[in-house]
Amino acid sequence: MTHVTIPYQTGTLVVLGDLHFDRYQRHGLDPIKAWGFEDILWEADVLTLGKRLLRKLQRTVPR
Repeated sequence: MTHVTIPYQTGTLVVLGDLHFDRYQRHGLDPIKAWGFEDILWEADVLTLGKRLLRKLQRTVPR
């Protein structure tokens, strides 16, 4: 296992699982904005994404 040192800026660790984006999109909402997480996500030292969320991103984000 390779160890990685994460630079400390804010001390914020964000862990996201399945946010059920499809349910929010049906109502024209964005859960990140709805919960006020935008600034937290941009300033976090670490962002960990759940496996199911990553699979959805792989299908929607252009390479």
